[in-house]
Amino acid sequence: HVGPDVFIPIAVERGLLNSITHLVLQDACRFIKDVQASATQSNPRAWISINLSAAQIAQPKFIVQLLESIQCCGCAPESVRVEMTEQSLIFLDERMSAGITQLRQAGIGVLLDDFGIGYASIGVLRKLRFDAVKLDRSFLTEPWPADKPRLLRAVTQLARSLGIREVVAEGVQTQEESVLVQNAGVDLMQGWHYGKPISPAQYLAQTSGTTED
Repeated sequence: HVGPDVFIPIAVERGLLNSITHLVLQDACRFIKDVQASATQSNPRAWISINLSAAQIAQPKFIVQLLESIQCCGCAPESVRVEMTEQSLIFLDERMSAGITQLRQAGIGVLLDDFGIGYASIGVLRKLRFDAVKLDRSFLTEPWPADKPRLLRAVTQLARSLGIREVVAEGVQTQEESVLVQNAGVDLMQGWHYGKPISPAQYLAQTSGTTED
């Protein structure tokens, strides 16, 4: 197993990151179409999230190709979300802002990952108008000097006041952490407390009530 911290820098160095992103996007679009086709009334909505780098978002040609790939796959733009890390905002310029606007105008949700680590100013958040933020896991793991529940509630309320529709807690690994972020008023939670990564085939088998040999 090779983690993204290893292969992504190599892909960037060799100029392969855009090609890999398009391949992953195409597979993900096919998967989400299968999920939506088999969805029940209890699970009428589903979407995919794909991580993009600051450099990719700032490339007009790449954004156009991304939108064309989604269209060619027959996947609704509303079923695709793009994630960018808060750290990538240190590279923010007019091209990057334009790329975010173009994605949102096409109906694609834009999420800010690792929210709260210190790179996003209130002015930038107001300007870019992200659809959702994902709270950095350090809010659950670091021994913050302030009361942790109060800090989580404050960050969640800040996001709400800026018009951000969804607040997601990532890296939730225990029942205690789950209760903590629920009390803070988050909308969605993700992490190993709810399930470990599985293959698309395993997911479809679980949701359809069948078993996989």
